[in-house]
Amino acid sequence: MRVLVVDDEVASQIIMKSILNSHCCVDVASNGLEAVEFFVQSLNDKRPYDLIFMDIIMPEMDGQEALRSIRRIEKENKIDKLKETAVVMLTILDDPKSVVEAYHSGGAIFYLTKPATRQVIEEVVNDLGSTNKFKLVL
Repeated sequence: MRVLVVDDEVASQIIMKSILNSHCCVDVASNGLEAVEFFVQSLNDKRPYDLIFMDIIMPEMDGQEALRSIRRIEKENKIDKLKETAVVMLTILDDPKSVVEAYHSGGAIFYLTKPATRQVIEEVVNDLGSTNKFKLVL
């Protein structure tokens, strides 16, 4: 499974990668702009990401804008809604406005507050696996 971790905090990148790395092919981007570039490259390589963990507050381009860009690119590439990349939004803020925007404007499937524990990340991935989008045992 291909996973993109998008976070401007190096410590968060390391933690997420250590949780996912043994079972996934993990790439890391430091901001939303890099995330969109990685996403486009994955489509061009015909190896799209199965899952993206996206921080909301980042420099260059925030996670909400990056998610809207990713959904726009999927639409432009005629990717079926059922085959869209699963996106989990991460933030240090427990802000209801951000939750609503992530779900309704961007089509995020989960929203987690940081720090997300290994157990929570594993539960999210396993929940996604139970939808048959992909299977992963952590």
